[in-house]
Amino acid sequence: MSVFKFGCILFDLIEISQGEFGPMPGSGWASVDGYVAFRFNNIKDLSENVKWWTNLSQETLWKSGAVLQGKLKHSGYLRTDMAFILKEMGLQKHSIPIAESCQILSELFSKTMKLAIEFYGLKVFNQKELHAELKLVLVGEDKNISSYVDEALVRAYQDLVICEKNPNKGNYFITMKRPRYFHAKTILEAAIPHHDGDWDFIGPDDLPNNEEDKFDYLMKQARPFVAKININLIHFKTKADLDIAKLLDLGEAIGEGGRPRERNWVSQPELLYLRKFADITISAAFMATKYKNLDKGAMLPYLGELSDFSYSLGLLAESVWFALATRSINPKTRSKTLVSPRACWLKASDRFLTLTSAMILNAAGFTIVSYGYGSVTLNVSELQIPKLMEFAPHAGLSVPLNLIEKNYM
Repeated sequence: MSVFKFGCILFDLIEISQGEFGPMPGSGWASVDGYVAFRFNNIKDLSENVKWWTNLSQETLWKSGAVLQGKLKHSGYLRTDMAFILKEMGLQKHSIPIAESCQILSELFSKTMKLAIEFYGLKVFNQKELHAELKLVLVGEDKNISSYVDEALVRAYQDLVICEKNPNKGNYFITMKRPRYFHAKTILEAAIPHHDGDWDFIGPDDLPNNEEDKFDYLMKQARPFVAKININLIHFKTKADLDIAKLLDLGEAIGEGGRPRERNWVSQPELLYLRKFADITISAAFMATKYKNLDKGAMLPYLGELSDFSYSLGLLAESVWFALATRSINPKTRSKTLVSPRACWLKASDRFLTLTSAMILNAAGFTIVSYGYGSVTLNVSELQIPKLMEFAPHAGLSVPLNLIEKNYM
């Protein structure tokens, strides 16, 4: 049994500006390990031996100075924000007492964290998010390959695919997630590059002239690669209302200091599906030694046939795959800009899985705002919501309870 205790704090809402209310450090409700919630008047009243998951955003935690209280965790500590979890579980309704919501969230947090301790051996909780805690245990620090390969991997990595830059502000923005455990399990089964040493560069002079021959040449090497590409033309045709050009937008990469970079490199898995929809020019590639599977220590816990339906295990699974698929600290610059081959490949897997969900909904007439991180965000009118609830399961997405209960905000 774990000696750690975990709890939830729901700070009272106060008026931040005229007509706008939000949680701020002060009084509120608290519950430890799912036990009956109780009132408190000040943070100092709460035990230092408990790690508290709060309804404070990371920004509020910092601006209010509450970040100095090491026992407090911001609302997004579990990767999915507490506000979204409340909607997903149907706990944001006014008819549910705050104390009851606090108790349920406390039990959820406690179960998730104790699973993390049991299966991944977490011993300290000093990071901003659970995925950062897990990354330290699972992979430690990633290393540079070379400045050229590092740059190619940075330009191949994409956090979130933005499809609609000017959505209708009068509509609802609704985010739907793929089942977390199933999504994470699928991602972590993907093979990743083994990169012991530098990668081989294949320049224009090494490639055949014909584009089809270039692709065949690279694939016949049976080695993982990133390719420098240009999308010439989207050629996919369908009778469905599918805006494939927006869904396949390469977007921008993020470089040093958050500066945008042209995203003109893609990993091998992304190139495979891009070619099904577009005419592509390949101008160069970097090729690793071989493929390998993730270490067994990074695999997900299995708690029996009901693992897919465990909410706490799902939250842990989401943090595990994200820990392995997020950027790393660059040893040279000490900034969070290094993209490991592992992260590049796993994020491409996430992007493909969420793209398939987005395509199904887009073909059904829904406006896709973005996809990635295991979810799809849509811009829909109130009249479209019943249809969305009908189509979402066919797209592999879970319907949050707040939609079923017609509480959209």
